[in-house]
Amino acid sequence: NFDPEPKPSILSRMAANAFQVDIKNTANTQVIAFGGKVLALWEAGMPHRLDPVTLETIGVDPLTNPNMKPGKLPVATMPSIPTEFQPSILGGEAHTAHPKMCPRTNHLVGWTWAQQSADGSMLVTFTEYEPDGFTEAASETHVMEGVALAPHDMVLTEHAILLKVNALTMDQA
Repeated sequence: NFDPEPKPSILSRMAANAFQVDIKNTANTQVIAFGGKVLALWEAGMPHRLDPVTLETIGVDPLTNPNMKPGKLPVATMPSIPTEFQPSILGGEAHTAHPKMCPRTNHLVGWTWAQQSADGSMLVTFTEYEPDGFTEAASETHVMEGVALAPHDMVLTEHAILLKVNALTMDQA
């Protein structure tokens, strides 16, 4: 293909991105096809929807949560700081790159997470999706106290979800 538009120089591309502080979501950990969607997943951001034929990126897919904020760190805003002084990069959520299929229901189970900087806990919302149209079947939110780093993976049984929690701590001093 001939591109009549010349590509901008590296310097002009760097200057154009100099003040963009949103997190760049690579969505490069896993690709899944479920409920009529093809999604590229990454541990620290929201899924990206792909065209199932061309695999071109369509864009960020909020799944069943229209309040998702793409490009924001999965860290809650700080309640002790007035809204107008909050860093604009905070307030997002991330979706796991490792959802699991329930062998009994054929539902996809995944979770979103956001670190709670005020108390060092993690807010985790588990969501079960139906294969017909990727609709939400159930959702439940939990506060995981003392969890400074996001869980990496999970095990799904008929009666429980087990998260692998890192045994690391973060010294914020």
